[in-house]
Amino acid sequence: MSELQTAGKVQASSNLYTALLALACGVVLATAGFVAYKCWFDYGTIFKITEYIQ
Repeated sequence: MSELQTAGKVQASSNLYTALLALACGVVLATAGFVAYKCWFDYGTIFKITEYIQ
């Protein structure tokens, strides 16, 4: 039986996967923050940008 299947516990085989997951989450959060900032700067609001489209 391998180490990943003992006692029903799920363990990362390496910290590399954890670091990649953290990096990906950071990129997603940074992108969402950047988009929110650009919407606020360009339109003056974040959620009502469809009002300015004609």
